This record gives sequence, structure tokens and C-alpha cells, in this order.
Amino acid sequence: MEKNGEVVINSRNLKYNFLEIKRLSGGKKVCLMIKANAYGHGMIKIYDLMKGLVDFFGVSNINEALQIKKHDPFSKVIVVGKTNRFDLCIDNDISFVIDSRRHFNALAQYLDKNQTTFPAKIHIKVNSGMNRLGISTVDTFKYIFKNSEKRNIFIEGISTHFATAGNDSVFFLNQVKKFNEFLSLIPKRYSPIIHVGGSGVLLENKSELDYDMVRVGLAMYGYGAKNFKPVLTLKSKIIKIMKIHKGEYVGYSKGFCAENDMKIAVVPLGYGDGISRKLSNKFCVKIAGKQCPVIGNICMDMFFVDVTYVDVKEGDEVVVFWDAKKWARILGTIPYEILTNMSLVR
Repeated sequence: MEKNGEVVINSRNLKYNFLEIKRLSGGKKVCLMIKANAYGHGMIKIYDLMKGLVDFFGVSNINEALQIKKHDPFSKVIVVGKTNRFDLCIDNDISFVIDSRRHFNALAQYLDKNQTTFPAKIHIKVNSGMNRLGISTVDTFKYIFKNSEKRNIFIEGISTHFATAGNDSVFFLNQVKKFNEFLSLIPKRYSPIIHVGGSGVLLENKSELDYDMVRVGLAMYGYGAKNFKPVLTLKSKIIKIMKIHKGEYVGYSKGFCAENDMKIAVVPLGYGDGISRKLSNKFCVKIAGKQCPVIGNICMDMFFVDVTYVDVKEGDEVVVFWDAKKWARILGTIPYEILTNMSLVR
């Protein structure tokens, strides 16, 4: 099948970032987040590159977990979102988060009605301040431990997700304090993996994180600090070159008017592939090692490039994307959104 664009993964940069994370965390265990198609990088591809290096892989839902288990039945996967498919988790040896008393009771009810060969591997999620998922009361925390004892439940981990890091140190330290208060209540006979996320916390507050494992996503993919290296590049090709005269327009709604005679190239990607229309006339691509401005309004499946001063021909490679931070600044968003949109490229 002909491809209009291709996401290229730099495995050397990926493994460099992993070593940086290990260094910054003081050698702690690592759970690599590969949800949302590994932030647009390709879930199976990233899994294969990092298998044997990281300790766990984190996904958002049971469907993502099952994709990984189908690819490798021996993978260690945690569903960090909320799932009630206890049957699929237990039968496929998938770890999952418990985030409330009601959620735990649903699991207990399932286990009371169904005899399972394998244990339910749970990670108790503590709400330390984000107010998204997680247990908020000490009573519920104690209740889960007490009511797990006579059931086929293995409390594999205790986790939280910090809402802020370096941008609000007071709030962050309050989150740490609250999480630690819960941890102090773990019965001595238990030794769960204590783990926290996300990348900003690791980079900004590593001295505060005396835990067993860090969950990272964005840092592994090359963002969050100067010494991390972007992993993903999006490439395409020129499908047409044409000359236009001064005063002629380019694209829908006369999005660009030529001030001089020009040579333009057409590239077969557009907003249907995750390249926001709001980037029209605002970014450059690389062709033959030179940065060339994108002109006119981006179409659903094509955009235009000024190649007046570049020696090019149809079929030449176009490096469309190589730095999520640049696009994020233009669009007033965050690199996460830019990267996950790369999953749209076919």
C-alpha cells in the first residue's frame, strides 16, 4: 500500500532517553507509558524496542493491554485508567488500578462469584490532589487491605499521579505529603511497588521521590528537558512541483498570494493526518537539508511548500515534523497533543 507519510522512530534516541531517566531517577524501576499508541509513536514498535529494559508498560484501557498481551503473552502491563473487565485482566495476567471503594467492591463481588486460577493483580491508586482518579480517604485505603486478605487478590502496587511538579512546588509537596500519609498505613506484611508519575515530576523534583518506580511517557519520547532527544520524525514526499506567477493564489480561500514568480511543491499530508489547519503559513519543512516555508491553507490531505530556491524534483523526501515543542508553541498547546495526533498518519 502506498504511504503518503511515514512516522520514523529513532531507536538510538529512545534508548538514550531511557538511560537518562535511569540516571535521573537514581536507578529506579521504570514503567513506560505506551497509551494512545505510545503517544503517537506506535505502541507495538515502542514495546519491541523497550522490552527487557523497562519493568512495566502502562496503558490506558483493557483494549490496549490486550493488544500488547496478544503480541507478547509474557509482557508486564498495567492498565492505569479504570477498567471493570476483571475477567480479562485476571485471565490475561494484566495488572490494573483500583481507584475507589465501589470499584474494589465490584472486584470483590466478581471474585466471590467466580473461582479464578490466577490472582487479581491490583495497584491501589491514591488521589493526592489531581482529583481525577484515586482513593481520597484513609478509611477506604484500610478497607481494601482488610478485604483483600481472604480473596485471590495480589496488591502489587500503590500509586499516585502528581498534578504539578516544578511549576508549583508548594502544591507538589502537599501532594507528596498526602501520598506518604497513605503509604505509612501499609501493613508491614505487604511490600507493594510504590510508583508515581509523570515525567515533569521526575525531571523537576527527583530529590523528593524516594519511591520504587517512576512512570514516564513524554520524557522517554524526548521532551521535558534539554538533554532529552526527540524520537519521532514524520516524513513524506513531493508529489507535484509547479511554477506560479506573481499575483496568483495558492490553495483554498486564497490562503497565500505570490508576491513574485515562485516554484511550489505539493506534499500529500494535511489536517486529516493530524497536521492542524492552524499551522497554515506558520511552519517550515526540511527538503534537501534546507528549511522551506509552508504556504497557503493546509488542505485535508495536502499542503504547499515554497521551494523557489531549492533544487527539487517529484519524489524527493520532505521532513514534515521533528520537534513537537515548535508546533505546540505555534498552536498554543502541549507536545502531548501534537505527538498523539501523529497516530492519524497512515
